[in-house]
Amino acid sequence: MKTIPTVLLLFTVSFAFSQSGKIELKNPSEKNEGQTTFIYEPTAGLNLPEDAQLSVSCSGIRNKSISLEKKATHYEFSFKLPAESSVFFFAVVDSKQNALDNNHGKGYVINLRDPSEEGFEQSLLEKIESAGMAAYFLKLDYTEQDILDQYESVFANYPELKNGSDYVNYLLVKFSMDKEKVRPELIAFADTMAQKEDEESLTAAYTIYRRLDMNDNMEEIEKVALERFPAGDIARGKFMMDYYSVREKDVGLSLIH
Repeated sequence: MKTIPTVLLLFTVSFAFSQSGKIELKNPSEKNEGQTTFIYEPTAGLNLPEDAQLSVSCSGIRNKSISLEKKATHYEFSFKLPAESSVFFFAVVDSKQNALDNNHGKGYVINLRDPSEEGFEQSLLEKIESAGMAAYFLKLDYTEQDILDQYESVFANYPELKNGSDYVNYLLVKFSMDKEKVRPELIAFADTMAQKEDEESLTAAYTIYRRLDMNDNMEEIEKVALERFPAGDIARGKFMMDYYSVREKDVGLSLIH
């Protein structure tokens, strides 16, 4: 069994304790078995209107409204869990999507993976990657600094995750906050990834070079990737860009004529 670093346990537990109300699985044993029921206990003293409903956002669902069923001491709601998702953000809203209870702007967060379970560290990255979309659809309050702090906590405890797309996303958040300071770090990481032969590393380098408008480096990576991985992410991305570029030219010509 993998030992979970104490700092990370404190991070995850403190996050849970910050929730004033509570959302939890009604039956933890059914968490991966299709239609799943959750219990929602509102913040003490909060009276919900009859049109109150749950909104959920995760990697497999941008935004979905779910009916709340009132019980004697709590509410319940059920929905089918997407197989690709481990982390879920919830907020209680009215019929016009106005927030009624969003846990002080952070949402109620459920991670289906236990700290002792294989893939737990990846679920922490999933939570970070899903937070931006959840913030948009559920009207939550996640700043770039919030995202950066969570990334740094995960990478401090799982340094083996400091590669590929997740680490690129982390560096790009840093870059958006301080371009001049972080640019050399971005370039150094891209140069390291460019020397590797696997597709994920080449894609990481390609993403950074493109973000920094380093076109010569980007085109060099693109050439190598197209040769080695003709059906890979870079090849698919190039196909889509070429396709829409042609469509735009066709539309432009039709307007002229």
